[in-house]
Amino acid sequence: MFTNTSSNDCSPPVFKKRPTKNPSYDWNITVDNSESILGLIDNKRLDVGLIEKSMLTDTDLVVRRELATDQLVRIGEPTGTWLIREPGSGIEHYTELFFNEYDIKPEHTIMLNRNDLIMELVASGVGETIISKSVLPSDYPYTELNPHFKRSLYFLNSKHMNREILELVYDSVKQIAQEIYPMD
Repeated sequence: MFTNTSSNDCSPPVFKKRPTKNPSYDWNITVDNSESILGLIDNKRLDVGLIEKSMLTDTDLVVRRELATDQLVRIGEPTGTWLIREPGSGIEHYTELFFNEYDIKPEHTIMLNRNDLIMELVASGVGETIISKSVLPSDYPYTELNPHFKRSLYFLNSKHMNREILELVYDSVKQIAQEIYPMD
């Protein structure tokens, strides 16, 4: 249901404020990258998901709605090592765009699939990365990127999901997402 970034930002408030009008359903939470979540919904293994990577969806199977925007920033020390996310991740997509735009050719890369581990390595002085500003403590130093390094947070849902439950979940997630990632 959640990408790595959205799981840290959105899941605690979503489940604290989860809809109570229909409490008879249970949750099965999946944390994965944007492409994997879309694939799980396409294959009817997930009903809803939050992703940050703009991707084409099969509109016969999946509905995509924009919820909010998220600013990406550069953090860490320039050691020649870049901490990057795995293929399929929204952050990985934007990191590649960043490398191309700024003509950066890292001396070394370390690929990880967890933002929390990336943050620990940055804090330890291992290297630098591109990450969502929303996951940083308010006093954490960062470098702003060009305005087009703002990405959208999308709510995906299976077209075959129960409409009443879907709208309850969507309304709850939308409210929380817009508090965390205000739209410009």
